[in-house]
Amino acid sequence: MKEMFYRDHLIAAHAVPVGASAGVRYGYQGEILPAGARAATTQDLPTSFASDVETAFDNAATAVEACLLEGRRLIDTRLDGADTPAATSDPARAPGSGNSNPRSMQ
Repeated sequence: MKEMFYRDHLIAAHAVPVGASAGVRYGYQGEILPAGARAATTQDLPTSFASDVETAFDNAATAVEACLLEGRRLIDTRLDGADTPAATSDPARAPGSGNSNPRSMQ
């Protein structure tokens, strides 16, 4: 399990084993909880989410990191109405550099 504070929310990520026929692979389950004053005004944010049945990762660490990314994407979508800047911006640029909408990434 790994936790991350992001934009006044706490994302908790868990790796879960899936499929036993071809060896153990991992999916994820995540939770998003309000962790700040601005988070109380967020509406329609799912409190839990999970990877698709078809999605499986070779190890637990990769599944947890994918879960954290999905949690950030869900928060960004609800707060901004768009995907994360990392998905749409220049990958060579550091997050938040020259961005008119700075985000708190702790």
